[in-house]
Amino acid sequence: MANNQSIWYLENIDVNGIFCPKKQVGMKESHVTKTFKKGEYIYLQNEEADKMYLITEGQVKIGTFGENGKEITKAMLTAGEVFGELILTGEERRRDFAIATENAATCVIQKAEIKELMREHNGFSIFLMRIMGSRLLDMEQRLESLVFKDSRRELSNF
Repeated sequence: MANNQSIWYLENIDVNGIFCPKKQVGMKESHVTKTFKKGEYIYLQNEEADKMYLITEGQVKIGTFGENGKEITKAMLTAGEVFGELILTGEERRRDFAIATENAATCVIQKAEIKELMREHNGFSIFLMRIMGSRLLDMEQRLESLVFKDSRRELSNF
């Protein structure tokens, strides 16, 4: 029962209210909304990692370029999802790129402000841990799939 209550709690976190608070007296100027046109890069590999984003409309692709220049898609994200969260791990530079695959609207939060928000909003910290854990599990499943597919192929060829 406690597990179900935890899930209910996580699903009811007002992340939009944290990232994009309603205009009010004393609101921090660093809460910014930004729109991107389809095909517009939000950030590129090796750029300074200083912001995190919440998608409020549209779709964003997260990807990287391999050494051979081949593009690898890591994730396709839609409204309600965050990206750029690796700044929480101490990354100074982006390891990937983000591009709007549709016209997209985002709320932007500066790196310097994230720790403060995490202290003020316990639910926000839990939300970020859930996102990062979910993405880690997804990557592990992809890796396992690649490793086991290759092993099966090798056995069948043998």
